[in-house]
Amino acid sequence: MPRPTMQTIADRVGVSKTTVSRVLRNHPNHNRETRKRILDVAEELGYRPNPLVSALMTDLGHHRGGKKEQALALGLIHCLPYKKKLAIQMIELRESLREQAGKQGYDLEEFYLNEPGMTPKRLIEIINARGIQGVIFEHFWVPVKRLDVDLSNLSAVAIGRSMMNPSLHRIDTDHYQAMAIAAEKLLERGYRRIGLVNTLPTESIIGYRREAAFKQVASLYPSIDSASIYTPRTISELEEGFQAWFEKHKPQVVASQHMQLYRTMKKIGLRVPEDVGFVHLDMQKDLDGFAGLVANWGEKGRIAANQLIDQMNRNERGVPSQNHITVVEARWVDGPSI
Repeated sequence: MPRPTMQTIADRVGVSKTTVSRVLRNHPNHNRETRKRILDVAEELGYRPNPLVSALMTDLGHHRGGKKEQALALGLIHCLPYKKKLAIQMIELRESLREQAGKQGYDLEEFYLNEPGMTPKRLIEIINARGIQGVIFEHFWVPVKRLDVDLSNLSAVAIGRSMMNPSLHRIDTDHYQAMAIAAEKLLERGYRRIGLVNTLPTESIIGYRREAAFKQVASLYPSIDSASIYTPRTISELEEGFQAWFEKHKPQVVASQHMQLYRTMKKIGLRVPEDVGFVHLDMQKDLDGFAGLVANWGEKGRIAANQLIDQMNRNERGVPSQNHITVVEARWVDGPSI
């Protein structure tokens, strides 16, 4: 059976091909009945537009009207607090997204979910109006159980697991593998009393996978004297309660994602690594003098761009019936902090 075209739909409905094109591109100047008939016939025939052609036609339409908007673009939705100072990892992520999108002929347009006066609904309306067909949700600062947005016209992927609903295809670090590597590296260096220190939100965002790996390694190696976990609710609680926890469990080395912990250790007079070792679980390019894990944020950006464009080319729109998670392995780096 030949693939249905816009002309097929036009002939069935009894309108021009131009009218079909405008309705399928959500042009507002059509009566409700005509619009409904066209969409119903398109669905009945199984019509699927080519996303690249659709974007190009939208772009040509803008240019004829004297506008300079670029329709052939991916949308990057920043979900962190508005104007928050970016860590090196986030800069690396955004640079790799832009570079990879550019290699495939796309611009990357940036949007801010938490911009003053912005709502999720309004943001998606703006993105749809710009002719953008695919978006990437950057990870949130804290776990978000639900984000009420209509993604039916968009392909979408998410970085990390902090947005739990809608449940999109995701790209994330393999936190279980990363923690297991770190624990095994510490065992190789003779550490027998190991501590894991992070805030509760940090662990909950990743589904407690670090804790699970930490406990699993501890159960597999009888040579480990103790494997203690400290997960206060906030950074302030971490700073206030760390010394008491440390004196109680006396770890030889601690692993954490938070540089605030390292500063707290120095503040209470602990020498690193003479008194206690320190492992950073999310190393940045500008961190020298530490051992730890590099989470490969640039690779996550490249995968996210490729995956989103693939979904657009397959005309996969909206929330998938079954999401999948692509995990990127972390890389261990040695350093003088252990």
